[in-house]
Amino acid sequence: QGNYFDGLMELMVVGGDAFNMLPQMKEHKRRMPTQLIVYGAANAQDRANHETTAWCLKGHAYECDGVLPWQGLGGDDAFDKGDPQGNGNALIVDGSKRFGVNAIASYRVHAFRSGAQLVELLRLLEQKNNWSRTHSAALVSQKIPLSTQFKQTFADDAAAVTFGDLNGDRFVELKEGILRMLGK
Repeated sequence: QGNYFDGLMELMVVGGDAFNMLPQMKEHKRRMPTQLIVYGAANAQDRANHETTAWCLKGHAYECDGVLPWQGLGGDDAFDKGDPQGNGNALIVDGSKRFGVNAIASYRVHAFRSGAQLVELLRLLEQKNNWSRTHSAALVSQKIPLSTQFKQTFADDAAAVTFGDLNGDRFVELKEGILRMLGK
């Protein structure tokens, strides 16, 4: 799109493959300016919910202003199978058959909340220390590996980015470290 939308576009939504284009994303944000949202999928049913939290962190580190899961609603079978495409993403699940409740938040909602809280703490740290997102990325990558794989099954697939070695202790250590730095 070059510079055709400079000054005209306030919101730009990009796919997970945009993580391979960090220089272009930085340039778009500098030049346009625009809010940049990364679009994709939450972790699949058989993957750790930490991947969704890490997706939020990676989005922030890579100049994005938020993440947008492609779908949020699931039927009763989403408890066992995820959504029909197998990407998970059932954030709010129909619980009327099993539990007599209209809607139940999945654990992915909690993962998004954890990611949003960590990003907000990073944003406060950036403000306090006059840091760029590059500084935050360096801090995060000491505990959470930001390298990912992104594999789509078709061109418009809102696939999830998958992470390698994640564990809950590292997220706790990251949060505690950020809070200590904010307290100084």
